[in-house]
Amino acid sequence: MQEESLYPAPVEAHAGTVVTDWNRNWHPVINGKKVPGFDGRSYQECLGTDITSNGNQVVLSESWHVTLWDKNASLLWATPMETNPFAVNISGNDKVVVAAAVDGTIHWYNMANGKELLTFYLLPDNKRWVLFTPTGYYDASPGAEDFLGWHLNNGPDEAPSFYPVSRFKEKFYRPDIIDALFETYNEKDAIALAASRSIKKETTAETDIRQKLPPTLTIHSPANGSIISSNTVTISYAVKSTDDAPVKNIRLLIDGRPVATERGAKVLPAEVQ
Repeated sequence: MQEESLYPAPVEAHAGTVVTDWNRNWHPVINGKKVPGFDGRSYQECLGTDITSNGNQVVLSESWHVTLWDKNASLLWATPMETNPFAVNISGNDKVVVAAAVDGTIHWYNMANGKELLTFYLLPDNKRWVLFTPTGYYDASPGAEDFLGWHLNNGPDEAPSFYPVSRFKEKFYRPDIIDALFETYNEKDAIALAASRSIKKETTAETDIRQKLPPTLTIHSPANGSIISSNTVTISYAVKSTDDAPVKNIRLLIDGRPVATERGAKVLPAEVQ
């Protein structure tokens, strides 16, 4: 039996362009010219390479950047990443650069300017996945929406909040925008193209997510894990909501089922923050 890798090997020679000394090297060489540093960066090793179909450009994955160079080793653009890109590949039409990162994500970049278009993440179960744009428009498999969202800081004295994208599904679940990205290679243009094809015309203006947060309810007492031996329990809680979407009522559930009798369970305006 023979083993075959499903991962294509890095392209280091094509259409007259040759990349050498690139594998875990600090200064790879393009057509005999050493790649210089950029933006004051130092100590970035090269991890992957690919060459455009005409041989005029070379993409490199480095420690914290995806970079594009011309065949004379001049930098065209450098896009930083929050993780290490260990492999890169150029699409067959030379429109997109794809980078695989050590954290399990895959990123698509516009070949012309290096701007990120999409990020894909496959969960460890190899079944659930999410695919999303930089501004939050997404597509996802069933059950994966709660793994994507916004992490918002609440100051030094309070724990941060996480809001899964499923709470904003009506606005951000837009597979049509993701499809349009592979026609426009620009998120703003993709939003406009998707809107032109949709019966429901959505606004294309960017939204400050802090102005659209869903209400939250925090139970102060009894504490989590408390054992209740009496027939009744007094619950102390706080509700937070935005000014334009006040909480008007609440529901109590036990084991996912509504409680038949809710004595005094109501929202007081003074308690809403």
